[in-house]
Amino acid sequence: MKWGANHNKLLLLCGIFLQVLILLTGCGSASEEPGTYGVFIGSTSDMSFLSDYDTVVIDAQYYSQEQIDAFRKEGHRVYSYINVGSLENFRDYYDDYKDLSLGVYEHWEDEVWIDVSDTRWQEFILNILAPSLLEKDIDGFFVDNCDVYYNYKEERIFQGLCNIMKSLKATKKKIIINGGDNFLYDYYDRYGNCSDVVTGINQECVFTAVNWDDNSFTRAEAEDHEYFTEYIEKFGKMGIKIYLLEYTTDEALAAEIQDYCSANGFSCYIADSLELTEKEKSKNVCWRQTQMEYVFEMPQAMLEDTDKKGTVELLEYDSKTYDDENRDLHKAAWVYLPYGYDENEKYDILYLLHGGGYTQDWWLKLFPETVTILDNMIAQGLSKPVIVVTPTFYHDEDDKNSNDESRCENFRFELRNDLIPAVESKYAGYSKGDVSEKNLIATRDHRAFAGLSLGSMTTYRAAFYNNFDLFAYYGPFSGCCGPFGDHDKEVERICKTLADGKAQGYDLKFMLCCNGDKDIAFEEHKDIMGKAVEKTDLLVPGENYDFFIIPGGVHDMKAWELHLYHALQVFFKK
Repeated sequence: MKWGANHNKLLLLCGIFLQVLILLTGCGSASEEPGTYGVFIGSTSDMSFLSDYDTVVIDAQYYSQEQIDAFRKEGHRVYSYINVGSLENFRDYYDDYKDLSLGVYEHWEDEVWIDVSDTRWQEFILNILAPSLLEKDIDGFFVDNCDVYYNYKEERIFQGLCNIMKSLKATKKKIIINGGDNFLYDYYDRYGNCSDVVTGINQECVFTAVNWDDNSFTRAEAEDHEYFTEYIEKFGKMGIKIYLLEYTTDEALAAEIQDYCSANGFSCYIADSLELTEKEKSKNVCWRQTQMEYVFEMPQAMLEDTDKKGTVELLEYDSKTYDDENRDLHKAAWVYLPYGYDENEKYDILYLLHGGGYTQDWWLKLFPETVTILDNMIAQGLSKPVIVVTPTFYHDEDDKNSNDESRCENFRFELRNDLIPAVESKYAGYSKGDVSEKNLIATRDHRAFAGLSLGSMTTYRAAFYNNFDLFAYYGPFSGCCGPFGDHDKEVERICKTLADGKAQGYDLKFMLCCNGDKDIAFEEHKDIMGKAVEKTDLLVPGENYDFFIIPGGVHDMKAWELHLYHALQVFFKK
């Protein structure tokens, strides 16, 4: 990994290859799991040191199927390195194909560029090498050195890469291309999309550069940085996952890279050497890692019917208005119970709010696809089995026409005194029916609160500011303090809540803020949280905080379902 024939016979080879791969891989695709990303293609030992990484790139040629199976059963995802554009002299197949060399690979004297148009090479990659890796049940391929097209920009090289990449993609596995900007730009210009050749792009050295005289690291030249950020952002907006692989020992620069990735929904790995072995791990995990492989369209698999369906039932409870009148109220909330719900087990609980002018019906009744998304996320292991409660902060049906934003803060009393006790005295949360304040506080790590729009404001005001001792996870979707709010005051409240909570022994496990960049609430939300991150060291992007942004996303349910989809992939993971 570095920076930087006979037509009928070929069709026959590809046909044989695809039949073999269908038998090997079936029709499934790798699951969409969140987490940290690491590249370790220089490692050829056991996999135990990779346990801190949810998605890893290794050279599967040097690992057994048993090792990879055991690692994947722990919930990790494995991509195998496959070099299609060059040939290294340490490979056991070097002598068989060295005659196809196009020239020496600069800075890597043990490697040559290879003629990807040659049918012998394509047959080897597609009928021998790739199937041998697929037999080890990997989740996808990490395809290196498509930059052969940069060095030998010829039509035959382009077409050779097209055949290789399309055939690998036809395996139904995920495909991350390392670099490949010239190839992908030309492919997109010709065909209008790249979905039939890649699912992800790994780009090296967007922020960093290598001094080849002594293999030291520095900051990338401004021109290179601008070019590669334009490249990854362009294709990222098309829904292609973006990964950065950077080389630096400068922790300030590493933090800058992590912040950029967090803001754009990208993943990254920061190495402190070119070898990409486990030696970097001890330092790297101290740097901030993005927690999410973000997507910008709901995966179709989340919307399909499943036989592992949860149930939705109505919970009624008594409360008060908690104002000067202090009227009695009889209220209701919908409760989602996951497939296989067992009252003798213990479940994490998400309290999930609607927006202005709506009620408890919003998430689970007005938009029943929310239930389908929950069912599929749990069935596919993207989320732990959770109970989801959708209450309302309005007092009654007439009250929902109120524009009084004080409802957001006032809800804190009902939440603490009435709703949580009602839910957790009936359902199998970690409190196990003991709804004393002491026990609810003791079980805060198993409770989350999220909401959209006015419900996002309520997430801050009722749950975060006023009940921080009861919730460890937060999901504000589209908004923070409202269009006429005082941004600086909001920042102070955020920082004070975190500091006071820390002093009392209550850590923030994770806050996932979410917005579309065309959402009416985006600018104030981004401004407030950006200032808060600068002001306190208790919000660490990638560790206990991220800000997911949907390019072109607006104030609508399509965005909010995506926010929920991502939030459930980080909630209750610590």
